[in-house]
Amino acid sequence: MNAVKYNNQENLLKTKHFLENYLGKKNKEIEQNVFLSLYLSKDFRGDREAQMRKKLKEAELAIRAQINHRDAEKLLDQLHEINPKELIRTDMSTALYLTSDFHGHLFMPFPVVESVIVARSLHLKPVLSWINKEDQFYLITLSGKLCRLLKGDAFSLSEVARVVMSSDQKTVEKKEREKLILMAEEKFYSFMKDDHYPIILGGVQNHYDVFEKFNRDPDLIKKRIIGNLDRMSYRDLHHKCLLLLEQKREEEGQMILRRFEEESPYGKVLTDLKEITIAAVQGKIQDLVIPHDKFIWGKLDKETGRILSASLKNLAVPEDDVLDDLAEIVLSRGGDVTMCKYHEMPAGTEAVAFLKI
Repeated sequence: MNAVKYNNQENLLKTKHFLENYLGKKNKEIEQNVFLSLYLSKDFRGDREAQMRKKLKEAELAIRAQINHRDAEKLLDQLHEINPKELIRTDMSTALYLTSDFHGHLFMPFPVVESVIVARSLHLKPVLSWINKEDQFYLITLSGKLCRLLKGDAFSLSEVARVVMSSDQKTVEKKEREKLILMAEEKFYSFMKDDHYPIILGGVQNHYDVFEKFNRDPDLIKKRIIGNLDRMSYRDLHHKCLLLLEQKREEEGQMILRRFEEESPYGKVLTDLKEITIAAVQGKIQDLVIPHDKFIWGKLDKETGRILSASLKNLAVPEDDVLDDLAEIVLSRGGDVTMCKYHEMPAGTEAVAFLKI
């Protein structure tokens, strides 16, 4: 079976499971930890391994400076087990997460704010959309003689099913091509209908037109991969899919900000951060928008919603990013979180919250 997987697949899966448990509060012991969150952006153009080693050294210094010796040694034991080479992919950003008994990493196809954060909670804001809004997807490749259904996620892509033209003739008539694509839609739909993952089409325009005429799945996205995909490597296909999914996420962020202009005059939107945090713990927020490149250091009481302190980053005391903790609270109470850039936020706001009806 054709597939693309990365050498550190086991660690990637382990990390994803760890983060799902963290967000779902399935392991209460996790909450008692001190966490290291480290990010290296795909936009860095120098020696990525050297930059990662620099970040890991920065992490070591932060751990020693911010927490007591006993806890620091446990974290450092985990840190020293890490092979920097395993954290590097030239076309992806890296996120590293570490506690006293766990270390793991993820790759993401979008830029992140490079940072090293030691705090009482994981700093997940750069990747919340990636890990919370299912990174799984389908890719359908269409050609005159072969249609394939592939399933992928953030770090793998493999073939699920295919439909092949039985004829050996060099040219394929329009009716035969349509028949092939209709057969593909019928076969592939049985695999996709219950999942609600984004579906990406790849091929040439006339094949798109035929497939869309027969398509029954509402999860088909507008973005396409254009060209003859039969000759494209799985790794290249995977990379193109991840880029399209990131573009889709950015567009969703822009759409929800347009809602702000429509709904704010009617009192359905909060923009005051203190009001938003209180509404969050009360479970009143349906959609939260926060900037992934803005930090508010301090402590958010997850029971009352009060911001107990807010300051500049103080390297003597582990502090959390209030916006990051706010996002986790909203998710834990059934809301949704969308990320955007700080300059895209409505003027003077650090968060926007749409209330449940």
